[in-house]
Amino acid sequence: MKRKHTNDERKIERNSHYDEMETNKPPNNARAAFKRDVRKEYGVKQCLTKWGVNLKGAIADGQNNTN
Repeated sequence: MKRKHTNDERKIERNSHYDEMETNKPPNNARAAFKRDVRKEYGVKQCLTKWGVNLKGAIADGQNNTN
């Protein structure tokens, strides 16, 4: 039968896991993926069309009354 961990043991295991994450560096390709500038790959129009926004109408800035 397995023994349950106490709260103190869980806390020690959790902290040791985060300590390992701090000491080990991520792979280079993962670091590059987080440092890339997404705005260079996708423009505003590409993102809006990907999300299904209709670009044929007028786009208001939120301050004008469009009635």
